[in-house]
Amino acid sequence: PESVSSEPVDETWASRFFSAAADVSHEQMQAVWGKILAAEVASPGSYSLRALETLRNMSTSEAQRFQHLCTLLLGPNVVYKVGLIAGLEPSGPTFNDILVLRAAGLVADSDMLSSELQLPSYFNYHDRILLVRDKDEQSLTRQKTVQLESFVLTPVGAELSKLVERKPNWQYVQHLAQYWSSKNIWIHVAHGFEILSTGGAIWRLLEGIPPNDQQPDWKPSPDRFKPECEAP
Repeated sequence: PESVSSEPVDETWASRFFSAAADVSHEQMQAVWGKILAAEVASPGSYSLRALETLRNMSTSEAQRFQHLCTLLLGPNVVYKVGLIAGLEPSGPTFNDILVLRAAGLVADSDMLSSELQLPSYFNYHDRILLVRDKDEQSLTRQKTVQLESFVLTPVGAELSKLVERKPNWQYVQHLAQYWSSKNIWIHVAHGFEILSTGGAIWRLLEGIPPNDQQPDWKPSPDRFKPECEAP
């Protein structure tokens, strides 16, 4: 690890960790366990005993499903649904995926959950700013609270999501933008976005998000207002 805490790792935690890690033969999973140990040595208490047990019992198939779900995380531990059913279009998990992840203790066991979002708002998604606002409200100083259907990670799922190497899923963003548009909610990619000291925000340009059936390979254009920007 890059740093080591002066606080020792709990003996029970260490015993459970080495007992579980000894049974891991898959090279990719060994790397995951290595990340957990490094994080715990740097900051004891980073991963709970329940998280160790969940990871120990996780199959390769469950891990792959969870990794895909984590590419869709926008809010803190939240995956917004595209539609009222559990499926999230071709870009998202199937109903069976959600059932599997619930059984593994990674996703909250309810189809009726919703997450509160205050508009206007923004998400930092893979170093791109997604600005979310009410279609009918031109003023960005007036706030509106909406409830949006979502899947929510369990506390253990939230812990383990930190281990996942996430890649952007722009097709999901397209599906979400199209679905939220039907609710009078706009999503744009904000270029030259800055947070002001007053708590507000400014940007230089808003890029629209086209429907997936029109541009299935869409990605945001490079932020030319960002120094030394790279194409996504």
